[in-house]
Amino acid sequence: MKLVKESVQSLLKRKTVIFQIEHGKQSTPTNASLLKNIAGHFKIPEDCISLEHVYTNYGMGMSEVIAYVYETKEALLALKYKKKVKKAKEGAPAQASEEKKA
Repeated sequence: MKLVKESVQSLLKRKTVIFQIEHGKQSTPTNASLLKNIAGHFKIPEDCISLEHVYTNYGMGMSEVIAYVYETKEALLALKYKKKVKKAKEGAPAQASEEKKA
């Protein structure tokens, strides 16, 4: 695992890091193993790291990993995308079942 590039984004309290990983004829490393390796490299907990992309060229046995390393877990949670929760309409399912009965 070789660190290719590291840039600091102080306003967002994170670093953008790019690693190059050689894995030979094995499959692409799992996200869990990548998190463990990056956390060991920077000596921080795994929950302060966000993996963004893992690019593997076909037949090369080499992958490029782009990750964000946050200063704290709170900084990660403040910037992480939150999924929207779909709200069920109260009247819609009841109307559909009443129409089938009629």
